Amino acid sequence: MSASYTRDRRRFGPIVATLLVAFAGMVLVDSDRAEAFDASQVAPDNAAIQWEGRSLGLEHAPNARDVGGYPTADGRWVRTGVAYRSGRLGGLTSEEWQVLRDRGVNQIIDLRNTEEKSEAPDNQPSDIAYQESDITGIPPGLDSAQLTDLLSTAHCLAPGTPVSLLTIGNATLAEGDPEDIFTAEGYLLEACYAGSLMAFRDAITTLADASTTVIFHCSAGKDRTGVLDAILLTILGVDRETVLDDFEASNAYRGAGSVQREWLEGWFQAVSLDWLSWDDFVRNGLGLSDATVAALRTRFLTDTDPLAPAGDPAPTPTATPTATPTPPTTMAGTGTTTTASPSAPSVLVGQSRRVLRVELAGRPARNLRIRLDGRRIATGVARRGTVVRIRLAKRLRPGRHVLRLRTNGTLIRVVFRVL
Repeated sequence: MSASYTRDRRRFGPIVATLLVAFAGMVLVDSDRAEAFDASQVAPDNAAIQWEGRSLGLEHAPNARDVGGYPTADGRWVRTGVAYRSGRLGGLTSEEWQVLRDRGVNQIIDLRNTEEKSEAPDNQPSDIAYQESDITGIPPGLDSAQLTDLLSTAHCLAPGTPVSLLTIGNATLAEGDPEDIFTAEGYLLEACYAGSLMAFRDAITTLADASTTVIFHCSAGKDRTGVLDAILLTILGVDRETVLDDFEASNAYRGAGSVQREWLEGWFQAVSLDWLSWDDFVRNGLGLSDATVAALRTRFLTDTDPLAPAGDPAPTPTATPTATPTPPTTMAGTGTTTTASPSAPSVLVGQSRRVLRVELAGRPARNLRIRLDGRRIATGVARRGTVVRIRLAKRLRPGRHVLRLRTNGTLIRVVFRVL
């Protein structure tokens, strides 16, 4: 186990040990291994991945690159020169900072934790703004109840949760590399932990600001940065395979083995299991408003292929439209209640049939007790305001189900049917 993990565990205590184990791998492999870019290593048939102008050519940040140039499912393209991704920036020379200025960069988003920033600060010039969006952090000022609620959202790593290493385990466990295993589990946690989702929301909100040209980064520019880039590109409508190819390109910029494609696939799987749909994840997980999503698309999307040679007609993109997810499982109504509450709670079942999202009427859920079909559910429950999200160990079978919730001293009974 790394020294940084040991220090973090001692500082935060056992209450967050589960989170720190999961995130440990994100700071274990930090070396900036400068490699000559070889596009043939990744997606040889994807011209956008192989675009030679993608790299910023920074010796001290070899993974610094443009996030644009990709086609989208609706026939447009992601603009180039709007946002860049990178590893840590503290080692840049004055000439390399000038390269960023020449590209219009005026905003940094730092995804690292407090210790990483302290050990290797960006030392950015005063004319470039700086924002902290700590993906692995715990927001300050929380009381014990708020901290408990926050940590309850880390249920992706609850003991016995089938999603833990479900997809990515075959790749990492076979190699027996514990650092890769920690890194892989960290990806899963970033699909549900509220602290991560709030940091991603803040970063996306800044990226949607038309006045900014952003470079966002973590330590190596591949894990937390890779997830944020995947969120951005998927919201913009880039197809899944291209998003995975873009993620895997870190192996070309930083050296073979820097990332495994299965890590990001595992993150997408965790999203699909924990949220009703991609739209539910964007709206209710990340908390992004329709206005922010619209501003992001206006900022980043163009009708002209940015990689086409000047004077050439722009071809129609051929991206497979996979950004729109399968709709949630259909239900016959939203249920009934036996109490005298003003309105019945609404219940939605996710496409995996392993996630329930319950919107409660009235006050936020406190002292919550849940039974489904007579069995008590004590794990895999996350609360946020009046919304309760329940992650089941097994898929719901088609047919009639009874959900009983006792909250705030009130018993609510909901009958619903999965078709």
